[in-house]
This record gives sequence, structure tokens and C-alpha cells, in this order.
Amino acid sequence: MRMRKTVRITDSQSLYLVTGLLQKNKITSSMKKITIELTDEQHAKMMAHLQKGTNLNVNNETFSGYSFNLKCVEGGISSWLEVEMNGTLDLGEVNWKIEPII
Repeated sequence: MRMRKTVRITDSQSLYLVTGLLQKNKITSSMKKITIELTDEQHAKMMAHLQKGTNLNVNNETFSGYSFNLKCVEGGISSWLEVEMNGTLDLGEVNWKIEPII
């Protein structure tokens, strides 16, 4: 059985999905949160990719940032996560959900 981890979208700030718009640190009762579950292996690959990108940025004295792209097939058939930072890493299939903030 593969272990899964819940990973927050950002390191220091919470981002919440609200009626299609992403807003930082403005929590209201109508807001939702998105949770993406990763296996230990996916998490390790993601962290290694982000560290490699950070090292490239430091060595080149640049700031590229990073993004998470949740890709889904309509009807919930399949979902996968890509991490982009100085290249794209496909983490493979993931479970995710959107739920109200309590």
C-alpha cells in the first residue's frame, strides 16, 4: 500500500480557491480549499525538483518561482500534477478534492 501525504500549495501563505479567483489570506465563509494528496515518492521527487530549481536560481542569480498544474480529465477519470520550475516535472496521478474552509 502506497502512503499518501497532504501537501499545501504554498510554503508560507495559504491560497484558497474562491469562485474561480485565487486570493491570498482573505478568508470568508464562502471560500474553499483544495487538497492534493501525494505519495511519499511523489513528494520526494517534487522536493528534489524544487531544490534543483532553487540551486539553479541561486547560481544564476535569478528568481523564476514555481507553479503547480493540476491536470484533470473531465468526469473524474484521471488527474495528475505537474510542477514547473526551470523545467516541468510530471508527478503522475494524484487524488484531490475541494472542500469548504471550516
